[in-house]
Amino acid sequence: MSHPRPHFPEISRRALIRAAAAGAVLLATGGLVRADDHPAPEALDTLLRSVVRIHAFVPNDADSARRLGAEREGHGIVVGPNGLIVTIGYLVNEAMSVEILDDQHRTRSATIVAYDSETGLGLLRAPSLAALPPLPLGDSTALTSGTPVVVAGAGGSSHAIPAVVVSRRPFAGSWEYLLEHAIYTAPAHPDWGGAALISSDGKLLGIGSLLVGQARREGERMSGNVFVPVDLLRPMLDQLAATGKTTPNPHPWLGLNATAHPGGLIVGRLSRNSPAQAAGVQRGDIVTGIAGRPVEDLAEFYREVWAMGSPGVDVPLTILRDGRTFTVRVRSADRYHFLVKDKTY
Repeated sequence: MSHPRPHFPEISRRALIRAAAAGAVLLATGGLVRADDHPAPEALDTLLRSVVRIHAFVPNDADSARRLGAEREGHGIVVGPNGLIVTIGYLVNEAMSVEILDDQHRTRSATIVAYDSETGLGLLRAPSLAALPPLPLGDSTALTSGTPVVVAGAGGSSHAIPAVVVSRRPFAGSWEYLLEHAIYTAPAHPDWGGAALISSDGKLLGIGSLLVGQARREGERMSGNVFVPVDLLRPMLDQLAATGKTTPNPHPWLGLNATAHPGGLIVGRLSRNSPAQAAGVQRGDIVTGIAGRPVEDLAEFYREVWAMGSPGVDVPLTILRDGRTFTVRVRSADRYHFLVKDKTY
């Protein structure tokens, strides 16, 4: 499934220029943020040459194709020499080929270098983009609520919006994914997948992952985006680019998608041939405990599973099904071995 590209009216660029020139303010996240805290659109046009469009092609028989489609579009950011590009991993997970649309609207081929399920990031390489300057990596550790940022997709400043950081907190995804210090921003960018989160001094702070309805805090309605902090990329970039893998001891993986439910976690989907499926876990089951301890919070569930050891460890789950409670022992695995992988990663 090919995802339609959102429409960015030309007035967006003119409005940004007028706002910056007038020192206007933008109302966002319940506070006032000066538009001149963000890079001017003219400077962004040069800076954002390194943000490119990605079109990935995934085999129809890949497990992720059922959830994310066999064709996926989003963005990537040139961050290293010889056209090394970082993107959000779900765009390229299990892809067999990838095309890049560069800043001159030319289609280029790219090689899949790596997919890291722990951080949710992917790496590509497009040597034909070697002339594009890498976007320098910043430091997101000091980001606090109210920090002005720019969220940018491919296409220059007309595809960029000024935003602010509204919170830093854990994000737990139903697909056995946890970011302890996710970056939440608002207002929401309409084309967030792989978008660049850029500081006021022109450095990359995060890679776009999701659109959420509770950006400020749980239980409060505010649309925004979730970003993977660039600080997770920096220490592993060289090894990931060289070997396609970084984690010598990956987390144990069960292969179940769950969401919070009163009294436990409800299983919504099982990955094909996954450890949970093999152990007899079923869609609609409610996980009420792990190793004899009650569980209701998704992030805490992941922490409990991961603290039990390496892939291959048995994970005892307490299951509620049709009014009956029983224990299932799931022999965990390394998620990486269940992916459809191109030889390049």
